[in-house]
Amino acid sequence: MIKEVNGDMRKISILALICYSIFVILIIIAVVLAWIGTVISHGTIISNLIDGFKGAFRARKDILVFIILLPIVGYLFQKRYNKIRNEAANKEK
Repeated sequence: MIKEVNGDMRKISILALICYSIFVILIIIAVVLAWIGTVISHGTIISNLIDGFKGAFRARKDILVFIILLPIVGYLFQKRYNKIRNEAANKEK
């Protein structure tokens, strides 16, 4: 039983880590692209980020939904991980 719980915990923690990692990578890519945009258009990074999100929202709403849902899904995986970990700790007592 404990091995099954540890296996589930490991899978869930890996899924949460993947969700958070993808989210952070996407933010870094957005900032780098906005910085490149400032070099080309002589604007500010903030204005280029806003313009990029506006353009992405007009073109592909599903991408923005994906970016918004990544941390939420990661948070849900993390809550599930904590619940399983607490149940395992209570069973060991």
